[in-house]
Amino acid sequence: LQSVDSRVRFSLPIENSPENIFTNLRKTVRRKVRFSVRHGVTIYSSRDTNPLYKIHMDKFRRLGTPCFPRAYFDLTLKHFGEHAVIEYAYYKKEAIAFSFLHFFRHSLMLTIGGDLEPYLHLHPNYLLAWHQMKTAAANGLSEYDMCRSRRDSGAARFKLFLGMKQSSLGYQYLVPDQQKLSPRNPEDPKFRLASRLWRNMPLGCTKVLGPKIVRYLA
Repeated sequence: LQSVDSRVRFSLPIENSPENIFTNLRKTVRRKVRFSVRHGVTIYSSRDTNPLYKIHMDKFRRLGTPCFPRAYFDLTLKHFGEHAVIEYAYYKKEAIAFSFLHFFRHSLMLTIGGDLEPYLHLHPNYLLAWHQMKTAAANGLSEYDMCRSRRDSGAARFKLFLGMKQSSLGYQYLVPDQQKLSPRNPEDPKFRLASRLWRNMPLGCTKVLGPKIVRYLA
C-alpha cells in the first residue's frame, strides 16, 4: 500500500443559533454576504437540474476539467429522495450559482457546486454557504460539511476563509511491488496542457466529451 495526502476535508461544527454563527464569521465574510443580499441575490431550493447543468458545464470547462453527465445529478436526486436537494443563487431571474446538498446523519453535506464567472462579484457562493449554515442549524444538525478539496487549492482557501476546520484524508493505493504511485497532479505539465486545451474547446464539445472522459479520472 502507498499513501497519498493530497486531499483534505472541510467541516464546521454547528453548535449555536444562526445569529451566533453569523456573528462568529469573519468580518469580510459577513460583508460579502450582506453585499450579495443588498444587490438582490436570492436563494431557492429546487430539484430541477436544468439550471444546475448549464452552470456545471461552464464551471468545469473554466477549470479545465471534464463535466459529469446530466444523468449523474438526476439519478442522485432520485436515489436519495428527500435527503438530497439543490440550492440555487438567483440574480434577476437567472441562476448564477448552485450547491448540490445531501442530508446525511448529523451533517449537511455540500458535495458539488458551481458558479457563473460574470456574477462572481456578487459573491453568490458566500451567500449560499451562509444559507446552508442556517439550514443545518434549523434542522438540528451538528455539522456543515463542505467535503474534500485538493490541499492548497483555490477551493481549499475559500473554505478556510469561511472558517472551516480541515482534516487530512489518507488515501491508500494497492500497487504492484517495486512500482511507485504516480497520482494525477494538476501541476504536472501534461495535465496543465490538457486543461488548457479543454478550457479552449467549444462548450458543446465539452458537453459531449466530458461525460465520456470523466469516468476514467480518479
